[in-house]
Amino acid sequence: MKKFFIFNEIELSDYLKEAEQQNTDILDFEETTTELIKTAIDGKHFPKRYRAIHGKEYEVDALKLKIPITGNSDILRCSPSRGILWTTEAYIEESFLCIEASNCESDLTKAQKEVDRITENIKTQLKYISEEIIKFNRGR
Repeated sequence: MKKFFIFNEIELSDYLKEAEQQNTDILDFEETTTELIKTAIDGKHFPKRYRAIHGKEYEVDALKLKIPITGNSDILRCSPSRGILWTTEAYIEESFLCIEASNCESDLTKAQKEVDRITENIKTQLKYISEEIIKFNRGR
């Protein structure tokens, strides 16, 4: 079963209260893999030139980013007090954080750029969360 998380949606403070000795290195970006998959996109996401029908799904190529989870995945639910205004749908599958990037043209170059952007945003958000956990653990 896929569990969906929306980054920046859940308060960090609840988790900080229980984060006395949290290890903030929870994702292993060095071991990240990307898979080519097929996914369905609703016609409402296509430009008008495609004449796609709203409510109908169209199969397109996509990239699935799989980042190994090495720590407490509850931290992924946290929203730092400072951070970037950004969200993306993600889910946990086995011991991986998974994100799918696609576009209506099945253009894998564009999808790879989106994967790279998502990866950098996740790293930035985790950096901010880690800084807050470290400050909390030091009692500041």
